[in-house]
Amino acid sequence: ISVSLTADFEEIIKSYCEHAHDFWCFNKIEQGWSYGEAYNDIEKKHPLLKAYSTLSRKDQSKYEDIAREALKSMRILGWNVEKSEAAAGTTIKNASRLFSKKIRELKSAYIPKPYDLSNITLTREQDDLAIQLSINYHHIWSKQKKFDLENVGASLHHLLVPYELLTDREKSKYLEFSFDLLKFLILNGYR
Repeated sequence: ISVSLTADFEEIIKSYCEHAHDFWCFNKIEQGWSYGEAYNDIEKKHPLLKAYSTLSRKDQSKYEDIAREALKSMRILGWNVEKSEAAAGTTIKNASRLFSKKIRELKSAYIPKPYDLSNITLTREQDDLAIQLSINYHHIWSKQKKFDLENVGASLHHLLVPYELLTDREKSKYLEFSFDLLKFLILNGYR
């Protein structure tokens, strides 16, 4: 099934990806990580701890591709994603942002400012959709991983299993993304 997205969706995808990257950076910094030219687990340095706009196109597309696929999946699953009449013309400029003392004390040009989505509650139907999206996310990841492994002559990876066989911890990455995306859409007036 081929599904295309309008320019409005491309705009919300970019906005969501900036938020998602800021959220990831926020959590990394809270865990003691800082920017470094090269990844170093011991010194807790990471080259991606910088503004989304400064990431390479390849790194940006990692965020954008999965968000785009999730929106397409929503449409395939019968969800009509559109701005509500009441929210038409509203912006998220006044939405709450996450902050912490550690982040505020950073002596860096880049300060991540993800939106605080903790006060947004999903309906039971939206919870079910988030689970469906997380399953789909795993299928997309598995397909890409299998392709990547075949290109280097390998075929095994411990997460190349049906979604139902993943541990709760392994599923959490997919679920967190799905819940976060749905809450971000709601914050932006989408229903």
